[in-house]
Amino acid sequence: MKHQSSSFGRRAFLLGLAGAAALLGSAGSGSTLSLAAEIARAATPSGTDPRRILIVFYSRSGNTRELAGELQSICGGRLAELQPQVPYSSDYNATVERFREERAGGVTPPIKPLGIDIRDYDAVLIGSPSWGGSVAPPVWTFLKENDLAGKRVAVFITHGGSGLGHAEEDVRARAPKAVLLEGFARAGRSVGTARSAAASWLKRIGLA
Repeated sequence: MKHQSSSFGRRAFLLGLAGAAALLGSAGSGSTLSLAAEIARAATPSGTDPRRILIVFYSRSGNTRELAGELQSICGGRLAELQPQVPYSSDYNATVERFREERAGGVTPPIKPLGIDIRDYDAVLIGSPSWGGSVAPPVWTFLKENDLAGKRVAVFITHGGSGLGHAEEDVRARAPKAVLLEGFARAGRSVGTARSAAASWLKRIGLA
């Protein structure tokens, strides 16, 4: 019991340092942000309780949903799909036009309730297709409605060639008190063969 208490105290201390480093890093220091990620990894015990991992995502075509399911099969956790109250059109051009209008107006489209309490989770994986080099607007809504302060957060993106783009920077700007870890990007056409790379990524960030 004494050993467990000591381990918990060390982890809490390290996560506190990581949070402080993330706050400093939000002012623009890349090296400080890297330090925050390293401290968070050191604070993460092997065999992270999957009940404390949330995998939240938006998917239009199904690629991001498939990748989210693959991540869950590796690290456990709870899946939570972001669904706009008004779905995006199945027509690509109509979706692009709506997205441009939402981005220009800073719109965060209403989403259906997720039925979760964010306080139940220590780590949050945020998934999205790459829209305009970043995440889709429903993710902005999630970030606006949920306090991720002190939580380990990592972004995973499906894309057609843009990689992570500026998704990490944008999420950091909207969740400045979270401990942002290394992100993961996978081309939509190769999501079906992502398991090995995804498992390696989750291991690097301490969630597998």
